[in-house]
Amino acid sequence: MALSLREKAIIEILINEKRPVRIYEIAEKLNVSQRTIRYDLDEIDYALKNVDECIVRKPRVGILLETQCTLEELVEKCGDNYTNMPYLNKNERYIYLGMHFLTTDDFTSSEQLATMLGVSRSAIMSDIKEISQRAVDKYNVQILAKKGYGYRVQGNEQLLRRWMSDLVYEALLLKRQGEKIHPVSEGISTLVNSYDVSDIRRAVKSSRRVDAFWLPYDEYLKVIAIIKTTFYRVEKHKYLKEDLFEGKEYIKLRTYPIAKEIVKQLAVREFPELEINFLAYELLASNMKFPDNSSKLVDPKLIDTVDEMMNFLQKHEQWSNDSITTLKKDLLFHFEVTLEKIQLNIPNNNPLLDEIKKTYFVEYVRASELLDIFKKRYNIDFTDDEIGFITMYLVKNRGKQDVRIQKNIIIVCGSGRGASRLLATRIINNISNINIHSIVAVFEIEEKTMNYENIDLVISTVPLKDIKLPWIRVSPLITDNELGLISKKLFNQKEDQEELKYVTANDKEYLNKESEFAHLIGMILIELGITLSSLEDNGLIKKDKLLQWGLTLHIVMAVPRWKLGQFNIEPDLDKAKKEQPLIFSEIKKVLGVIRDKYDLIISEDEVIPIMRYLL
Repeated sequence: MALSLREKAIIEILINEKRPVRIYEIAEKLNVSQRTIRYDLDEIDYALKNVDECIVRKPRVGILLETQCTLEELVEKCGDNYTNMPYLNKNERYIYLGMHFLTTDDFTSSEQLATMLGVSRSAIMSDIKEISQRAVDKYNVQILAKKGYGYRVQGNEQLLRRWMSDLVYEALLLKRQGEKIHPVSEGISTLVNSYDVSDIRRAVKSSRRVDAFWLPYDEYLKVIAIIKTTFYRVEKHKYLKEDLFEGKEYIKLRTYPIAKEIVKQLAVREFPELEINFLAYELLASNMKFPDNSSKLVDPKLIDTVDEMMNFLQKHEQWSNDSITTLKKDLLFHFEVTLEKIQLNIPNNNPLLDEIKKTYFVEYVRASELLDIFKKRYNIDFTDDEIGFITMYLVKNRGKQDVRIQKNIIIVCGSGRGASRLLATRIINNISNINIHSIVAVFEIEEKTMNYENIDLVISTVPLKDIKLPWIRVSPLITDNELGLISKKLFNQKEDQEELKYVTANDKEYLNKESEFAHLIGMILIELGITLSSLEDNGLIKKDKLLQWGLTLHIVMAVPRWKLGQFNIEPDLDKAKKEQPLIFSEIKKVLGVIRDKYDLIISEDEVIPIMRYLL
């Protein structure tokens, strides 16, 4: 079996010392835990016994390697055929293992896989367990285990191709970053060398003569991966089932002529019609963008629906006729493609969704209202991704408006006039479509000396009594969370929001005690650091100084929120629980300890942003 890089380092230490070495000494030299060294020694012991060498363990004395061989001779005896193979992290091993399983019909043993990737048998066993779960969860593909034979993949051809194209895409990303894809197996070598990327690029460029599409930057490599995978499977006689598109006329897809031209440019022999249809289907799913064809006939129902959406928009905002015309044109074209994808069960993912929600919250709410009209007309549901796309069209065309209806607000401040103006500036710079009617003192609004007509919201830094207008209390140095809450109240988000209790210098003494607050953050970082060190020692997370700095900054900024019990809802919560259950569990556990020890309010959603710095 192959020895991992760390196992080779341990053997080198034992050979050079020529005396019994304690486990803690090895751990200190390699900067890992003693438990990790014990696991590695078990693997080394297993490898050496197969070549008539052995490690001697002397209780309370240390570890001794009795051999006359050099490190290079031991490595060669253990059968390390890939000593030039660089260290691979978990994600890279996942790519290699996946590509190997998908390019061979034979069973492969764990020892063969360990030798192939130059890691320990225990590491491979852990990888196989993880990759098997991922394959089932994401692609509904199984990795079968047969005692005495090893492992092989089994699944529907369409799903196997989805997995393969994702892996090819990941491999292309690695190559773009300057990494070499090593031909560690015959199947991987054939896949990597099949259909040169430059040839595929030329075929794609040629197909643009058929229809002048364009691809977002992030999607271009995905399309290359899809094409490479499709042609590789056909060359290997791995065909799709004939009933895949039964009852559906895929030849009518707009991407069909494009797929046909690509096949014409690349195929060296006859290419099945079913495969052309499938390639057209996959190209449509890749978010190809097409120029508008104004002469094309549009479904009257779709025109009526978009007209109703435009009428709704004009009732709530003042848009110029030119803006409405261009927005309507954009939406008609967009919905034509979207309806086609829905009919074919093709997901329409929006990679900018989170950023859109944060940056254009007001427009996102309006887009959601517009899509409610579409839902009722067509009796279909849309994901948040689709709301994000409509938001982008609103933002794109909003610059062409003449005048927009504004929300009127009053600011009530207990501080000086300068602080009031600072608060007003922060609100104007961060929330669009509002007008500050006036900045007033507390007594003016409580004594009802103001004209409240056409006022949508009162924003105050102090508590207000007996006020009938909608109002919200904020801190004098208004936070991002408070700005978001103002947007929700102004633009009619459905859920009701309660008034938040904010920490001020008068309310919470600890904020003025800088040393106490710094000590609290320091203790929290220590608690979290102990858990992260353990996860790192076991190879579950990566060590990256820049990301660690980002995580530290995140914790420093998060502690005040945890004092207030404020947090964002994380849409990836359930996904993270399934994909990384151990890491999720450990971080959740330590956050629970921090919560109880320091009297904080921490939701399990807070686990997710921490994980993003680790994986």
